[in-house]
Amino acid sequence: MAPPSRHPRSPPALMEELIEEILLRIPPDEPSHLVRAALVCKTWRRIILSDHGGGFLHRYRSFHRSPTLLGFLHNSEGPIPSFVTTTSSSPLSPPPLGRHGDWWALDSRHGRMLIYSHPVRVADHLIVWDPISGDTKRLGMPPYPLNAYAGAMLCAADGCDHLDCHAGPFLVVFVGTPSGLETWVSIYSSETGVWGPSVSIDTGFNQADGKRSLLIGDALYFSLGYGESVLKYDLGRHELSEIKPLPVFGPVIFMEVEDGALGFVSELDNCIYMWVRQADANGTGRWEEHMVMELETVLPKPAPQTTYEVVGFVEGTDTIFIGGCHVGVFMLDLKSRKVKKANLMHKC
Repeated sequence: MAPPSRHPRSPPALMEELIEEILLRIPPDEPSHLVRAALVCKTWRRIILSDHGGGFLHRYRSFHRSPTLLGFLHNSEGPIPSFVTTTSSSPLSPPPLGRHGDWWALDSRHGRMLIYSHPVRVADHLIVWDPISGDTKRLGMPPYPLNAYAGAMLCAADGCDHLDCHAGPFLVVFVGTPSGLETWVSIYSSETGVWGPSVSIDTGFNQADGKRSLLIGDALYFSLGYGESVLKYDLGRHELSEIKPLPVFGPVIFMEVEDGALGFVSELDNCIYMWVRQADANGTGRWEEHMVMELETVLPKPAPQTTYEVVGFVEGTDTIFIGGCHVGVFMLDLKSRKVKKANLMHKC
C-alpha cells in the first residue's frame, strides 16, 4: 500500500464563468486594478480582452453603470494645472487648448467634453473633445449675439445605453444671453453639421453663467445668474421655461435628487444644504429642504477666516466636489459621506 502523499493536491481550477464574475466586481474607481488583473495569467487576460457576447469591458461598464471619473477640466486660473486627474493611473492627457484664459470648459457627458474657445485673433468657436482617443472637432458658433453662455454635450444615437458611445453621433445644446434680456438656445447635430432653429425666453437680468448643465430625463437645466434661477430646456418640445426664485443666496450646484427630481446643493457656515423641487397643487412647484450636513464631521477644518465651497458634481451619482482654502478639493458622496481627496489644491 502506497504511503499518503505529503503534498496536498492543488484545488481544481475555477471555471472561466466564475472567474469572469469575480473580475466584474473589481472596483472601477482605479483603472490600474483591471490592468493588473489582466497581467495575472493568460486566462485572466483572455477573459478581460474577450470580445465575445459584446466583450468583457462592455459587460464591466454595464455591471457598474456609473462611469469612472478619470479626471476633470476646471476653469479656475492659478498655479494649479487646468486638467487634473483623479486616479493614480489615468490614461487621459490634457486637450490642446492653448492658454488657460482662452477657453472655458462647458460640459462633459457620454464620453465627450464641450469647450468654448475664444483665443486672441481667432474667431470664437466650440471644441468637442474625446478624452479617450484625443480626437477634437471644431464647431462654428450659433447665429445669434452672445454675451454670456453655457452648453450641454449629448449622445445622439437612438436607443444607446451610453456605455461606449464616445465615437457615435452627438448633439451640442448651446445657451447664449446677449446684452439684452433674452436667453437663446439652439442645437447642433453632428449628423447634419448645422445649427437648428433657435428658441428664446425673457430671463431679465439672469444671464447664463457658464456652469455645467444637468440632464434629467428629457430635460436640460442650466444655471442663470450664478444661482438666481434655473433655465429648463425641454429637448423633445424644444421649449424653454425659467424656475425662480431659489430659497438661498450664493453659489449653488444643481443636481438630480431621488426619483429624478431637480435639486441643488449649497454651502453656508461650513454646512452643506440640499434642496429639492416638489410639485404642488397649482403645478408651479416649490423648494423644500432635503438634507443638512456639517462639513466638520467629514472634512478637515479649513484655514481661519475661510469656508468650503461647492465647486462641482458628478452627474448620475451623489458625489460633489468641495473646495477649501489650503486644504484642497475633495470628492464627497452625500449618501455614504465617503470622502476622497482630489489631486489638486483649491485656489484661495
